[in-house]
Amino acid sequence: MRFVDKVVDIANSVPIINYYVHKMLTGNKKSYKDTIENLISLAEMKNTTILDIGSGTGHFGEYYPESANLIFSEIDFLNCKFTKSRTNSTVVILDGTYLPFCAYSLDIIVFINVFHHLCVDACSVIMQEVHRVLSKGGRFILIDIFIPRKKGLVPWFFLYVERGKHIKRIEELNKIVEYGKLFSKEREILDRENPLHNLVYFMLSKK
Repeated sequence: MRFVDKVVDIANSVPIINYYVHKMLTGNKKSYKDTIENLISLAEMKNTTILDIGSGTGHFGEYYPESANLIFSEIDFLNCKFTKSRTNSTVVILDGTYLPFCAYSLDIIVFINVFHHLCVDACSVIMQEVHRVLSKGGRFILIDIFIPRKKGLVPWFFLYVERGKHIKRIEELNKIVEYGKLFSKEREILDRENPLHNLVYFMLSKK
């Protein structure tokens, strides 16, 4: 397993490898792509500003409308540099527990496959920060993997590759999105059919 660990660590630390691995695992899945685009279209407003937090190498950028003011954000400098080389959008380094934006300044905030890297307390802080910076009627789109009911080899290998130390059960994710009753749940879509992982898609509106 040490050899596998080293290979996974290298893949996760080199942006170009990270980009194509994630494209292979998720980016080309039609159901994944269609669901994200559908949620964005439902939430989109005129002159929409979208903040993608934990955007990695920006591999989900193609799912966002070209008319939107898009901001990619990531804590890893190399990933930010790689993303900036591929887009004209704003790219910033930040931690989701503190968002350096004015209150009510963003229309849509997206977290894709981020919460399984964070403990419940950090997720709760993020919920408060997202609520603070979202505009009135703004949307919070949260997509993440969750612990599968069946411990199949392929799903669990994917979770291993993802290196998520805080992969949660669907019940735990629901408790997080209901934290403080800050948001109304507009959509909850469960995808248990993907052979690689179980996914949940939430679209929440700011109360």
